Amino acid sequence: GQVPSSEPLIIEKIVLPLCKALNAMHSHNILHLDIKPENIVIDENGEAVLIDFGVAHLYDNEGRLVSSRDTHSTSPFSAPENQNGQMRYFEPRSDIFGAAATLFALISNNYIPAPISKHEEKICAEEIMNCSQQMKDAILEGLNIYINDRPTNAKMFLNNFPGCENIKL
Repeated sequence: GQVPSSEPLIIEKIVLPLCKALNAMHSHNILHLDIKPENIVIDENGEAVLIDFGVAHLYDNEGRLVSSRDTHSTSPFSAPENQNGQMRYFEPRSDIFGAAATLFALISNNYIPAPISKHEEKICAEEIMNCSQQMKDAILEGLNIYINDRPTNAKMFLNNFPGCENIKL
């Protein structure tokens, strides 16, 4: 009952705070790696707050793991390259997938997201999302199965959403 239902409110209260959190983490080479609906709570101002850093990892500027933790996410909201702990190169685009997957579930009334690799999959995903085409495109770009086809960072991801084209983080 605390989740906003209009697209502008979703962008203001969920997308923007989530991208700010990702930008702050990634600027310190921290990946959350377990972004999913259960790990986002709504605060007293109605804004999204990212929680549960149990599988977070530190990485260096070359994408190599710095932390020695052996945990990984098994969530369907986790990026394909992070499934079963197979991730070898660490970078923000893996968290972008989790954010996009979470937004997809919100917009599509809790459908579990799947990585998008074909045009037909994109069309099917578009049909179950209840939002503008620009918002659909932003979310689906983040759900791309190929890491190099996702937005590079939280700012680029945010700038794909309606009304967010020039927001700086």
